[in-house]
Amino acid sequence: MAEKKPEEVPSARLLDLLSRFISRTDEVLGYIAEMERSREIRDPKILEALEVIAGKAAPEVVIPPATRELIETITRQVVTATVTEIREVIKEVIPKPTGSLRDYGSKTTTADYVTIAKIKPSQGKRFKLTKIIVSCSEDVMFKLLWAGQDLGPETYVMAKLPYADWFPYGYKTKDNKELLGDGSDLIELQVKYPSGGSAATCYGELSGDEEEVSA
Repeated sequence: MAEKKPEEVPSARLLDLLSRFISRTDEVLGYIAEMERSREIRDPKILEALEVIAGKAAPEVVIPPATRELIETITRQVVTATVTEIREVIKEVIPKPTGSLRDYGSKTTTADYVTIAKIKPSQGKRFKLTKIIVSCSEDVMFKLLWAGQDLGPETYVMAKLPYADWFPYGYKTKDNKELLGDGSDLIELQVKYPSGGSAATCYGELSGDEEEVSA
């Protein structure tokens, strides 16, 4: 009587590859259930497909015949129909906003606020603030304005210590309003020296980008 071939347990690597690239839970669970029932065939074609999906060589694993068609179907879906979805996921990972709009400048500080950088968002588009930078050889105060109104608190920056700040994607006005461009409204970065301070040249940068407003 022929010796019974011992069952080979599928590698965790295979399950990891599938779970990372397949979003349909029912198919993943179905695959795992079939994997539990039978582990008999090594299929180089499926292994090659997994290598394509993973972008690297996948380890040899035992693929049950009952799941071969399922795996091939999933592979085709991942490689073709889900390319757009994968690209969208990649976009979500990239920090937003990206800072395609920017302005920078310098001014000698006075006792009153002066604008050193400003951006005018396009008509009907939503502005997303990304980052600001402020630097001065003397102590300086700065603030942000939107449409002539304070957008955030006054902030004190020590001399010779450059200050940078990043803003969350959903940053809005104090009363929770979007920064919607009307073709004339500005977002401004303003500076002045504090009470008892000294005038000096202050440098600043303002960046963000804009996006279409959904109907």
